[in-house]
Amino acid sequence: MEREVLAVRKRVLGAEHADTLTAAGNLARSLNHQGKYDEAVAMEREVLAVRKRVLGADHPHTWLQSLRANEASTTSRAAASLPRPKSLAFKESKIEGCPNHE
Repeated sequence: MEREVLAVRKRVLGAEHADTLTAAGNLARSLNHQGKYDEAVAMEREVLAVRKRVLGADHPHTWLQSLRANEASTTSRAAASLPRPKSLAFKESKIEGCPNHE
């Protein structure tokens, strides 16, 4: 079902639309929960790359996506961890509702 939602959003809204990226992220998290780690990590990284390109590295949605990509990579037994930017812990504290992880 999530793959179908993603396909429709890409077709109707475009690959870089915020709703399309949200659908891709949802699918990636579902894949991770299903144990499809390689596919999940690849999708999280793709969403992160688009968010960086479209929104910029300092946008809150990009920061959150970086956390999600790291989480997917960390839980993956098949994929290497993504490097975590040193400045990310500081930025997390500025995101509303995100606990400070320092």
